[in-house]
Amino acid sequence: MQDQLIFGVGRLLCALPLADVVETVRPLPVQPFADGGGLLGVAVIRGEAVPVVDTAGLLGDPGTVPSRFVTVEAPGGTVAFATGPVLGVRAVARSTAQAPPDGSALVDAVGVLDGRPLLFLNPAAGGHRAAA
Repeated sequence: MQDQLIFGVGRLLCALPLADVVETVRPLPVQPFADGGGLLGVAVIRGEAVPVVDTAGLLGDPGTVPSRFVTVEAPGGTVAFATGPVLGVRAVARSTAQAPPDGSALVDAVGVLDGRPLLFLNPAAGGHRAAA
């Protein structure tokens, strides 16, 4: 078991490894760009241009308005996941089930938290950096 930051995304429960989380912040203005490829666009967070992942859209719940950005250190630099409310930190076991068959690299594994499905997100899923 590993400590996970638990948060909502639309009607879903999701988790990111706490060790990869930099911070959570209120949503900031996002500058969209053409063909974001799963990104809402770029936000300036602490003076840095940070790509913002359209987490709800990639999980099949487009149009969900984010209430938090969760920033993580990904292989290409800092990335922000647009999320719903942050629910806390929990140690949760990951199952050995496969990620959904849609081919998305966003979901690493699935688990269960309080009788609800929990999607473990891949911190590197938004790892391609936007041009600053």
